[in-house]
Amino acid sequence: MDLSTLQREFAAALFVPDARPPIVILDRAPGRAARFAVYRNNTLTNLTAALLDVHPVVARLVGQEFFNHVAGHYAHAYPSLSGDVHDYGGHFAEYLEAYPAAAGLPWLADVARLEWAWHEAFHAAAPDSFDWSALSAVDPDAQGRLWFMPNPTLRLVQSPYPILHIWEVNQPDRSGDESVDLNEGSDRLVLVRGANHVIAIERVDAATYALLEACRLGRSIGEAVAAALAVDPTAESGAMLRNLIAAGYLVGFEGS
Repeated sequence: MDLSTLQREFAAALFVPDARPPIVILDRAPGRAARFAVYRNNTLTNLTAALLDVHPVVARLVGQEFFNHVAGHYAHAYPSLSGDVHDYGGHFAEYLEAYPAAAGLPWLADVARLEWAWHEAFHAAAPDSFDWSALSAVDPDAQGRLWFMPNPTLRLVQSPYPILHIWEVNQPDRSGDESVDLNEGSDRLVLVRGANHVIAIERVDAATYALLEACRLGRSIGEAVAAALAVDPTAESGAMLRNLIAAGYLVGFEGS
């Protein structure tokens, strides 16, 4: 067996419950199967711990036993594909959304999305400062064709549930007995990392969210403004853009 085949079979067996390791391992010496089982258990334990580090609120909401159970199933469905443990867990929210035992908690997946967005914002690259002088040098007739670049730490999360309030009352310094009325309304949230790696979370209106989402998807500023006006024809797009740049949500542009 060549090395690449051995590695593929080893990884495949690692994330399949009770699977036997590659036969070449079993043939080398007695006790290899037992040691492989220990390695598998340690791997799954470490991945569960990594998932817990990112999703402490989800764990608090469902309890540690349930969280460990679903984390084990998630590891089998989505094995880690990166050597960086910070990359692990990107599909956890969608997995929770489809997980039958979590069906009675329809807001849980969106809370997981908020926690993953916080995690990504924390580890993202640092932004550049916006060059106002370069923007002023662009022909006004061409400005609508520019692509405004979001802050690399910026993340967007929206939900029909008040997920920010749920997240806030389940922080480690809160008692955990505070109630949240699920009829409080929906959330459109913008996360961005500021000084000292502090993550700011802000609720924004539908037009602002639509504009930022369009910029995140690489739309021109003309298309982004059109998206904002489609959800709120009364939105003041010029003021909105100035505010988003001043807040550090948009940090550059391309095109001319």
